[in-house]
Amino acid sequence: MTMPNTNSMFSFSCIVVLALGSRTCSCLQFTYPNFNAIKMDDFTFSPGSTIADGALQITPSTGNMRHRSGRLVYARETLKLWNNKRMAPTSFRTDFLLNILPGQNGAGEGMAFVLTNNPSLPNKSSGQWLGICNATTDGTKTDPVVAVEFDTRRSYEDDLDANHIGIDIDSIKSIRQYPLSNVSIILSSGSDVWVYQGDIYIDLSQFLQDKIYLVFAGSTGNFTQLNQIKAWNFTMIDE
Repeated sequence: MTMPNTNSMFSFSCIVVLALGSRTCSCLQFTYPNFNAIKMDDFTFSPGSTIADGALQITPSTGNMRHRSGRLVYARETLKLWNNKRMAPTSFRTDFLLNILPGQNGAGEGMAFVLTNNPSLPNKSSGQWLGICNATTDGTKTDPVVAVEFDTRRSYEDDLDANHIGIDIDSIKSIRQYPLSNVSIILSSGSDVWVYQGDIYIDLSQFLQDKIYLVFAGSTGNFTQLNQIKAWNFTMIDE
């Protein structure tokens, strides 16, 4: 693997929320300034994913890293779509620090922040599928999913380029994309990238049922990369 660049850090807004909100509440809330072995019980891991070097490693960081996919699921609690009286949707704000370290021959394929009712890693979801879905479930409601993807390889003709973010609903074919070259961000540079809540609002009740799992997913293909999350904050807010 190439050596990481630790001299620069970028930030941009892209995360979806359920609804507008203003006050914090004492519901689902956590802060991870870093990750270590003590926090292992807070997550469930697909084969090959782990915590290492103070970060969530979504796909394997050693051994055969090609054509792999992975998921890391927050295991302590699920996100509820509705408040306790089921009279109004809940909202949340989140931010996390990602780092994508490319392989020697270039990076591939990408990673994603995923909201889903099914936390299990789909079979055959490596390469272009980013651990989100596979050729059978793509574009279906078999396993409903809403995701923010961080793509490091152009996998489809409708992909903007090999360095963009996208909003995905039940498919890896994004309903909205943004090229990060516009803001001088290279996802696979090995630099830390802060992702924080922005101005995209999606009513998740249109796509997901109650009891939503918070997931980080990722994949590699012929090209490899380390898909790492180095910090993560999450807070539900009052409606």
